Amino acid sequence: MIKIYIQGLKDGEYPIDSRCQASEIPDMFPEFEGNVQFSGFMKIIGKRIYIEGKASSNADLVCDRTLAKFKKLIEAEIKIDFLLKGNSIRDKNKDVQEEIRAIYEDEKYIDISAIVREELALHLPMRRIAPEFENKELDEIYPELAQKESYKAKDKFNIIDERWAPLKNIKIN
Repeated sequence: MIKIYIQGLKDGEYPIDSRCQASEIPDMFPEFEGNVQFSGFMKIIGKRIYIEGKASSNADLVCDRTLAKFKKLIEAEIKIDFLLKGNSIRDKNKDVQEEIRAIYEDEKYIDISAIVREELALHLPMRRIAPEFENKELDEIYPELAQKESYKAKDKFNIIDERWAPLKNIKIN
C-alpha cells in the first residue's frame, strides 16, 4: 500500500518517494507486476493537502498482432487535493458525497493506493503492440498471409456462383 505520513506536519512542501509491490495494492490489475513507485511532492496549506507526482509500474502485456509477451513501463501523472476535517464534521456529514476528498485531522496517513491503481489502469494501452512491431503492417509481419489473401482476392472475382451462371448467357441489345 502506498501511504503518506501526514501527522504533525506543518505548512510547507514535502518530497514523496514511495514504493511497494503491486501485489500489496488491493484489487491491482493482473498485468502489473514488480514495484509500483510514486514520486512527487506534497504541499500543506492550512487545512488543504495537495499531492502531485508520477506513479509508474511495469506491465506484462501480450501483443495483439503476434501474441508475443513483452514488458512496458506504464506511467501516470497524479494530482490529488485533500481537505482536513475535524471530528465534529465526521458525525454530521456521513451520507454527503463531496468532490473534495476529505481526511480527518486525527489520521496519521493518507492512503493513495486506490488512486494510483485506478490511474495506472487507465493508462494501460488499448492496442497492445510489442515495440518491435509498432511501425510494421500485418503483411510485413506475416508475408505468407498477404500472399494467400491476394490469391483469394483474384479468385473471388473469377468464380461465379452457379445460381447466377444462366444470367451470363442473356444477351441484351
